[in-house]
Amino acid sequence: MLLKVVDPGTSLSSTSLLTTIKIPRRRCEPTAPQGGGTGPELINALGGKLPFLPQDPAARRDAFNHMLAENGRKLPVTVSEISTKDVQVDDNVSVRIYQPSTAKQGGKLPLLVFYHGGGWIAGNLDIEDHMCRTVCGEAECIVVSVDYRLTPEVDFATMLNDCFAAAEWAHSKAAELNADPQRYGYWGGSAGGALALAAAYRLISSGKRDHISAIILMSPMCLHPDATPEKYRHLHRSTVENSGLVPIVTWDDCVASYRANDVLPPYGDRKAAWFPTSLGSEALKDMPPTYIYNTDLECMRDDGTVLEAELRDAGVSTKRDVMPGLPHYFWVLP
Repeated sequence: MLLKVVDPGTSLSSTSLLTTIKIPRRRCEPTAPQGGGTGPELINALGGKLPFLPQDPAARRDAFNHMLAENGRKLPVTVSEISTKDVQVDDNVSVRIYQPSTAKQGGKLPLLVFYHGGGWIAGNLDIEDHMCRTVCGEAECIVVSVDYRLTPEVDFATMLNDCFAAAEWAHSKAAELNADPQRYGYWGGSAGGALALAAAYRLISSGKRDHISAIILMSPMCLHPDATPEKYRHLHRSTVENSGLVPIVTWDDCVASYRANDVLPPYGDRKAAWFPTSLGSEALKDMPPTYIYNTDLECMRDDGTVLEAELRDAGVSTKRDVMPGLPHYFWVLP
């Protein structure tokens, strides 16, 4: 997959925030039925075994971090020359900065602030290192990957504070990083997609819309079905259609993450702001151009379906693709 951050105000009808290469894609209309169980083709492709994570929280974190880091090492070496640097943003938050070789050749580059997945209970700077390197090199952009604190060590509000602080730090360092402050995007995967969306909503609500020009969400876990606005409730079916043993993350796993972080609905005003998709289209009208990527077999697929519908109703330039026949975060599988 190749990410391209576009200029502010660019319509996604003419250019996409994300172009996928070497894999098939299909459009997924908000009202189209999708999904299904784990098919034999997928099982065969995975060597007859379906990868699942243990239920014990500590074991789950260790297994998740190990699986993603090890599988990343098996992927092809990034072709472009990438430099990396780990920086402590404050006493609690660190980031890894990825810069392509072109960063040394003059000219300001776009910057993506990246939030890793892990259900808000797992993940670190290493688990999606290969993807950050690939995007940095192929898209010729700076990537700032955020090592935010996790549950149970901190609560969800503190986690989001970490994410927001890192994003604002990256924007304040635009000159030092040789980044274009008018081309900053937030990018997140899975649970990190929810944090990217929440951080963007907080940023815009605080009057800093000019600090962000794009959002990229890969398989975001950003909407509990019980928090779906009534107008869009008919669109959220994936937690039922994909409720069985679908790797890597099941719906039971998602519920456990929501519960562990005390973010099960119903929401008051404070928690609703952490999951802005629960607020409906009016709350999203000031969002920047947004790209959403989902897979057919993930239980949170329709988090993206609803978000796309809301953004379009709000008049936000939006594009969404769905990968057929594969589960959540399939690209981390060996």
